[in-house]
Amino acid sequence: MTPPSAGGEIPAATRARSSTPSAGTPASSTRSSPSTTRASPSIPRARRTSRGRSIPPASAAGVRGREHVVRARYDGPDLDEVASRAGLSREDAIRAHADRAYVVRLVGFLPGFAYLGPVAPPLALPRRPTPRTRVDPCSIGVAGGYTGVYPFASPGGWHLIARAVDFAPFDAEHGARLALGDRVRFEVAT
Repeated sequence: MTPPSAGGEIPAATRARSSTPSAGTPASSTRSSPSTTRASPSIPRARRTSRGRSIPPASAAGVRGREHVVRARYDGPDLDEVASRAGLSREDAIRAHADRAYVVRLVGFLPGFAYLGPVAPPLALPRRPTPRTRVDPCSIGVAGGYTGVYPFASPGGWHLIARAVDFAPFDAEHGARLALGDRVRFEVAT
């Protein structure tokens, strides 16, 4: 599954370029047989880079990450809407988000922005129809089966359900706090 962009959609021209081989790369090396592109439900699926190279998922590559607990204050501006669209009470939506362990599937969009997944199926909503022009740092959002913590103020189209407390996804001295394969749990802060 391709993660949704936290800030915007991928332009059509970029999508078209990402499916073509780069100069100097034989076309045959960017294509794979049907047996390598189909994965059984129990085997994680590799993803493709913009140059057509295959990157195995963290679990297949043997990446064993660290465990993190992020305290979250569930007061986001979209929490009630998310709960309603998911057919849950506010408390059940919070529980659905906080009662799972997430795995860092990739880091991108902004330095330190980790795509954590998967979210509970009721919370797997599409991105907002109109992105916000500004999302506060440490806002926790959900979109397209992922959840994430915005490291900086930025535009964004995810549903904001909470704020991280005492957690900085990125700092200039140490870089991104979360890495591929890390496990993250959210703890309700009071």
